[in-house]
Amino acid sequence: MNRILLTLVVIAACGVSFAQKKPVSKSQVPAATSVASSSHTTESEAAKTADIRKLLQLTGSREMVNQMKSTLMEQFRQSSPNLPPEMFQEMLAEMKAEDLEESIIPIYLKNFSANDIKHLIAFYESPFGHKVTKVMPVIMQEASEVGMNWGQGVVTRVATKWRKDGKLTEHEYEQLVGPEEHPN
Repeated sequence: MNRILLTLVVIAACGVSFAQKKPVSKSQVPAATSVASSSHTTESEAAKTADIRKLLQLTGSREMVNQMKSTLMEQFRQSSPNLPPEMFQEMLAEMKAEDLEESIIPIYLKNFSANDIKHLIAFYESPFGHKVTKVMPVIMQEASEVGMNWGQGVVTRVATKWRKDGKLTEHEYEQLVGPEEHPN
């Protein structure tokens, strides 16, 4: 999912723009056509939803969720080593990529027009879209590492300053940055 969001930001930054349709209010729809329009809206929303599913498939969202599940479970295991392994196995079994995808579809429905989704599909079906899909996991991994190191550096600098100024106890400092290494 992060890959999809970052990819969308990259696309926007490259100057690719998507036309948003202005929603029509019910008061603007003539009464005689509202029933037919309702049926058409349901059909068009179903088609848009199908296109969103295709887009999520093209961007590899399920594969990304499955990779994230393993990482997330490993983090849980490390932070809670005393919990029974069976609990982690049950959590892993409950984390279904399909369920998350279904929860994400309404976000796409709300933020993109049917035409926008078609443009995104065309992009991801293009050779450059394939390249973006292929290299984005590497970029995300490297950017995540850089971001974590950057964040840890900021926390360490501020915590060190606060400890030096007497605003932070040694215990609070260690909770934030870990125990300080003392050379022998």
